[in-house]
Amino acid sequence: MISRFSKMFLAAVRKFQSQLNTLSASGEAFLGDRSLIMSEGGIVNLSARRENIRLGTDCRIRGELLVHRNSGRIEAGDLLYIGPTSSIWSGDDAGVRIGHRVLISSGVMIHDTNSHPLDAAQRAEQTRMILTRGHPEHHFDIRSSPIVIGNDVWIGARAYIGKGVKIGDRAIIGANAMILADVADDTIIGAGCVVRKEKA
Repeated sequence: MISRFSKMFLAAVRKFQSQLNTLSASGEAFLGDRSLIMSEGGIVNLSARRENIRLGTDCRIRGELLVHRNSGRIEAGDLLYIGPTSSIWSGDDAGVRIGHRVLISSGVMIHDTNSHPLDAAQRAEQTRMILTRGHPEHHFDIRSSPIVIGNDVWIGARAYIGKGVKIGDRAIIGANAMILADVADDTIIGAGCVVRKEKA
C-alpha cells in the first residue's frame, strides 16, 4: 500500500516535472496562457523554429508534439487535452491544425506525413543518416498532407488519424478507429471502424 505521504510526494514530483517541461517547451513553442506540458508530455521541435508549434490557452499536453526538421507545423486552439502516449507528428508545411475544446485520449496517433520514403534505397539512406547524424536536412521523397481537426472533437483511445484528413466540428472518433478520409461535422465513428476514401 502506498502511504498518504508517498502519494503527496509523488504528486509534488509530477507537478515539479510538469513545471520543468513547460519551461523547457516555452523555448521550443509558443504556449498560450496557463497551458502546461505535463510530466509525461513533451515537445520535440526538430525545425528549431519556435513559431512552428503554437498552442492556445489552458491546454494540457500529456503526449508528444513533434515537428520534423525540414517542414512541419502544429497549431491548436484553446482547451486542448492530449492524453498519455499520444503523438502528433508533422512534416507538412501546412501541418496539423486543431480547433478549440478538443479531447484526444491516450495512445492516439495523428501523423500528417509518412516520415520515411517509400523507395527502399532512399529509406535505407535516410535511416543511416538518422542513426549516425540525427534527422537529415536532405529532402527525401516523403509524402505528407495537412490534417485539420475542428472544434469540440473527441478522439478515442488508440485511434489513428492519417495524412490529408479533415475531421469536422463536434465529431466523435471511437477507440481504435483508423481515419484515412474526411469525417463530416457531428459524425460519430464507432470503435474499431476504418474510414477510407472512396475509390473513383
